[in-house]
Amino acid sequence: MSVRPQNIAMIEVGHVHTGLIAEGLKRQSGRIVAVSDKNERIARHWAETLGCRAYSDYRLLLEAEHVDFAFAFGEHFEMPLIAESLIASGIPFSIEKPLGVSAADVGEVLRIATERRAFVSIPFVFRVSPLCEMLETLRAEGRIGPPEHMTFIDLAGSPQRYSEMSPWILDPARAGGGCFINLSVHFIDLFIRLTGQEPKLAGCRYSNSVHGLPIEDHAVVLLGNESGGSCAIEVGYVFPDDKRRFQSYSVVGQDWFAHISDNTMILSRNGEQDRFSLNTDTGRYYATYVERTLEALAEGRPPVAGPDDLAKVMRVVDRANALGRQQLPQVNS
Repeated sequence: MSVRPQNIAMIEVGHVHTGLIAEGLKRQSGRIVAVSDKNERIARHWAETLGCRAYSDYRLLLEAEHVDFAFAFGEHFEMPLIAESLIASGIPFSIEKPLGVSAADVGEVLRIATERRAFVSIPFVFRVSPLCEMLETLRAEGRIGPPEHMTFIDLAGSPQRYSEMSPWILDPARAGGGCFINLSVHFIDLFIRLTGQEPKLAGCRYSNSVHGLPIEDHAVVLLGNESGGSCAIEVGYVFPDDKRRFQSYSVVGQDWFAHISDNTMILSRNGEQDRFSLNTDTGRYYATYVERTLEALAEGRPPVAGPDDLAKVMRVVDRANALGRQQLPQVNS
């Protein structure tokens, strides 16, 4: 019988996904024993909310607490050091994407994790989404063939919504960029997963014209692969409602087309349409991710996604950033 981790820590909790992971942990047998954040106000807030101890330095937490598993967050540029500290402590963990500000950052963590045979999970939550699982099931049943082309549009609210809990995300040096590194990585990973090929950059356009910040607030990127497939990604902080976002996805294969939005997938094939209900609220995927991650650890299986998967994604992000940043006017931060 597999035993799941009982003592769980949350590292550098000044992050927008902290609450989603914490909510997912409510369904698990383990308990959150401690949280950390260098901002003491944020650490105290989450400690009071979760009923656990607070630390202003995650290294002190790792020294003082008995931790079976950690969910780590943090500013993007700090993530490699957090990951390396957890690996050195021998603690299995999940750490938020993008695990740094470049592919080189992720590659170094991957090297160390491989040497130490560490369990390192990356929350590519679309892998456990109803969308991904439905497409994989339909293909396994022979109802659709392999996907060729994809389009993902994900337009979130103003970046100012990060200002209280994660103000660093508005600083390109600390975040590694703007909306593209923050929002697109799930879609790049999904394109790789569903096609089985690592893509190359075909073109991109970054803009910061809506909010006038140093980061891009809108990005359109086109990817392609060796078999002729393509993936168009549009992401941004441009939706005029911070409590909602606009999401629309499409996936194309030979003789079939799927469109996904508003909790519905419409599959067109052979002159007919089938309608499927599925949850497109990405926040709901995190509870499933927590469940699958702790289950994988307990059963000795690889995580949902690892640094090797993230490294492929970040190579694409690096290329897009190199080209896209040249298109942004200089703005004083």
